[in-house]
Parts: sequence; structure tokens; C-alpha cells
Amino acid sequence: MADTLTPSLRPDGWTDADLAYRPEVMANAPAWCNHVDVSFESDGSIGIGYNFRHGSVEIGTAAFGDNGIVTPADDGAVFLFFTDSEEVTAAILRRYAADFLAAADALENGLKR
Repeated sequence: MADTLTPSLRPDGWTDADLAYRPEVMANAPAWCNHVDVSFESDGSIGIGYNFRHGSVEIGTAAFGDNGIVTPADDGAVFLFFTDSEEVTAAILRRYAADFLAAADALENGLKR
């Protein structure tokens, strides 16, 4: 379960702890998720990013929350991101490979729950 929350554009005075009052955000986090981003929109809805971050690789999916209901974006598709851009060396490619395996394990094990 995700343990890191990064709210942005939150309502005045809100803290990370205030997200506990939005249980639908955490209840809909995929089992493989280890990071949640929340953006509070001016219309009262929220944009949610559910991610697994490991090294230079990140997989993620997005959702929208409105009135306590969370709806997956893009039919729940999971996307791959690279979190750094370095000159490629053999050592960096080996690190990418290890990071890919960690992300694959998280996704596979999380989907079985």
C-alpha cells in the first residue's frame, strides 16, 4: 500500500494528514502502488496519480475523484516512465534492467491480490 502522499494545489490549510479524510483515494490505490499524488482542482474534484517508483523506472495509472467516487483514467491503463535521463552506459542499462524487474514484480504481485 502506498505510504507517500504528495498533494498539490490543495485547499487552503490542508496538510498531508488531511488526505485521511479522503479515504476513497487510498481505498482505490492498486496493491502495487507505493506513491500517490493528489491534485485538488478548482471545481472540487481531484486528480490522482497512483505510482510505483523504483530507481529510474516508474509505472503509474491515473484516476479522478469527485464527490467520494474514484474513476480510473484511460480505462485503468498502466504506463511506464523513466525518472532520469543520463548518458547511457553499460552500468546504467544494468540498473534499468534491475529496476524494470522490480516494477514487473510489483505489478504482477499487486494484480494477484
